[in-house]
Amino acid sequence: MENSSAAASNSEAVGSVTSLKRKSDDADKVKCKLCNRVISGGVHRLKQHIAHVKGNVASCQKATPIDKANSNEVEILESCTTPRSLGPMDSFVRLISPADSLVESRKKLRQQNINDVLSKKRTSEVHVYLARWVYESAIPFNAVKNDAFQQLLEAVGQFGPRYIPPTQYQLGKPLLKQAVETTKETVKKQEEWKKSGCSIMTDAWSDRKRRSIMNLCVN
Repeated sequence: MENSSAAASNSEAVGSVTSLKRKSDDADKVKCKLCNRVISGGVHRLKQHIAHVKGNVASCQKATPIDKANSNEVEILESCTTPRSLGPMDSFVRLISPADSLVESRKKLRQQNINDVLSKKRTSEVHVYLARWVYESAIPFNAVKNDAFQQLLEAVGQFGPRYIPPTQYQLGKPLLKQAVETTKETVKKQEEWKKSGCSIMTDAWSDRKRRSIMNLCVN
């Protein structure tokens, strides 16, 4: 009964161009009303026959473009709605559940909100320690706008919580010497620019004919 009802629904989908004349010896054989060809494989194969789908069955030579379009449309719709058969590897794959996915997304959102609150709290605590150091060391407030200060915070953050600050000796001797050498290298490059470098000035505009013109001045 289930096969006959499914076949009836398929025959209605194809329309008046097919006839389900089943053979008593083979329930999967149907007959095309257009060319009277007997086809094995049921209505699915019959629709491929009328739609001229190559590979499984011979094409119907009497099918009109409308017949082919109708059968092909039903074939496409059925292929889109047919559930995917599971293979042997699907037992090792975690099944997707909309309810579980919704719960998981809510958990992630809740965790993100918690992280935001904790981040604000931890940032406030760090600000307190930084402000205390600025006040007790009489450091000008505009020092926080210095690029070197921003680089310091970035470097310490990348290093992690086990960073040990330099001692007074390191600040007054090796690190100071290293900073002086770095400054000398920068000054040396600028002095070389005075000897071998040049200045280039450009000026560009368009004339009345919309032509682009560029003027170069080299010193």
